[in-house]
Amino acid sequence: MRKLLQIILTVFVMQAAVAWASSYEALPPMESLKYLPPGPEAIQQLEQRVRSQEKEMAIFKEVVTTRLNAQDKRISDLGLSIGQQANNIAGSTDQTTHLGNLILITAVLIILVSIITVFVVLKGTQRAIREARRAAESSAEKWFSTNSEKLTQNIKALQKEVGLTAHNIDEHKKVVAERTEQADKDIQEANLNFIQAIINLDNESYNFYADKDSINNIQLASESLKFKTESQFTASDYFARGLSELSERRFDSALIAFNHALKQQHPLMTPDLLLAKAITLGQLDQHEEELANYGLIEQRFSQDKDPFIRQVLAKALSNKGFVLAQREKHEEEIAVYSSIELYFGQDTSPTISEWLAKTLINKGFALSQLSRSEDEIKVYDVIDQRFGQKKQIFIRKQVLTALINKAFALRQLGRSEEELAVYNLIEQRFAQDKDAAIRKLLAIALLNRGGTLNQLQQYEAAIVTYDLVQQRFAQDKELAIQEILVTALVNKAIALGKLGRNSEEISTCDLVERHFGEETDPAIRELVAQALLNKSATLGQLGRMEELLEVCDLIEIRFSEAAETEIRELLVTALINKGLALSQLKRKNDAIATYRSIEQRFGEDSEPTILRLVAVASQNRNLIQNNQPLSQQEKPSTSKKNGSPKSPTPLPSNMWS
Repeated sequence: MRKLLQIILTVFVMQAAVAWASSYEALPPMESLKYLPPGPEAIQQLEQRVRSQEKEMAIFKEVVTTRLNAQDKRISDLGLSIGQQANNIAGSTDQTTHLGNLILITAVLIILVSIITVFVVLKGTQRAIREARRAAESSAEKWFSTNSEKLTQNIKALQKEVGLTAHNIDEHKKVVAERTEQADKDIQEANLNFIQAIINLDNESYNFYADKDSINNIQLASESLKFKTESQFTASDYFARGLSELSERRFDSALIAFNHALKQQHPLMTPDLLLAKAITLGQLDQHEEELANYGLIEQRFSQDKDPFIRQVLAKALSNKGFVLAQREKHEEEIAVYSSIELYFGQDTSPTISEWLAKTLINKGFALSQLSRSEDEIKVYDVIDQRFGQKKQIFIRKQVLTALINKAFALRQLGRSEEELAVYNLIEQRFAQDKDAAIRKLLAIALLNRGGTLNQLQQYEAAIVTYDLVQQRFAQDKELAIQEILVTALVNKAIALGKLGRNSEEISTCDLVERHFGEETDPAIRELVAQALLNKSATLGQLGRMEELLEVCDLIEIRFSEAAETEIRELLVTALINKGLALSQLKRKNDAIATYRSIEQRFGEDSEPTILRLVAVASQNRNLIQNNQPLSQQEKPSTSKKNGSPKSPTPLPSNMWS
């Protein structure tokens, strides 16, 4: 009986399932797309909306299919359950013997009813499934029918905007590519120009601001690198950054950039990069590494024929020679210059010729440091023989420098007549040059000739030479030439004094004071003070003590606040001479007061020469106080500086001077 109830209950469950399937409702329609105005942000929102709607449709279809499949499974499970119940009933009939055939017949009838019921349920279920599918399809078709036109319009608008945006992106990419290519070219050109500016520099102190254009270009190139990420940097980019840092004297960061560039670039293609790195190492006082990099350039590129690389090689070797000179390794320095002669001796291009002439001058200077004057002179003769007939100004400048240094070397050997012959040759060959650099060198040569004539006691000839300096350079406003002119006038006054032409001597000193007394340049101020002191000494020798006192007072007024040791020494000497003059005028107390003032003002000076003069002042004060006569050597006289003409000085011939 319990089995019968289970069968009846199962039939009711199946009927309930069919009723539930028949009452299935479609999912609600999806939200339609809304039109957005054109623009990059709107396009992005539309694309997101489309992807969202497509995702919702896929979920909608999946839900419908899943529910139908679940319904089919439930119906299938009910069928299996009924079959199982039938088997159970069959089993029960086998075990039931007391009911007999009646129960058997009843069971058969029940089975038949169940089969008929299952058939009916299956028919209903299939109908429900078909109706549910039709409802879902109808709902979907209705949604698409309602929204298809708007969706189609939105998609078309989106496609149009996407197409326009894609075109704009392509155009932008094209512009960016062109600008990037141009920027790379600009960076490479800026690098090249900056290195060329370095090559053209005449000193190792590297006044990077001398060439404004190359500085501006390399800094602009470096600025453009801000739009690149570090991972996109090329060797040229790092090179530009390093050169920009070098121009700003940020040497540590410049070295880092150069090392990055070297890691990316083949070592056989980096002579200019190695040169920049070597210069940076020099600025950081890492001179061993600096020399090593110059050596690498020589090792790798000494046989290269490319003109630019040859310039880099010449600069590297010249710098190497300079570093060795600074470290007083003159034998190694000379060996470097000999290498330059070997590599470039046959090169006739103007740029290399200038380098070679500079190199030979430096070689001669290095030989002078080793007191090898004869060898030095031979080097200068080679310069004159090889380049003496060249017309280029920069090469003529090197030739003139070599001749001046040759004259000085001859003087060191005591060969004064040959020295004077060289100065005469210089005047013949360069007197008509208008170039400022050559005019300055010519003025130095004439000044040195006058000094040598003074030392040979050929005072008349010396005066003629100094007059020539005055005639040719009195109108020059360049400070260096003005200093040469004042020196010539001071030495002329000394020569006039040696000839006993005291009036002319005093007039010349007055000329110096009148024309240059207000100058602020320390070198010229010292020369003016020296001229006034010489004038005071001459007035003392002439017994014109009152005038001497006026000159000494002028020196004190004008130079009492001077900080330069040389000027202070001249001031103390003038005060000593003032005390001597006061003593000569029997103004004992004034003389003592003058000497006391020297002791008070300069008694604790740190300069030995000034302290020695203070000792003279103290001795003179004691002699006067004790009514003892002053010795002859304490009488007014010229200082040791201006007691003899200015000695010829060698032109700083090192190319970096």
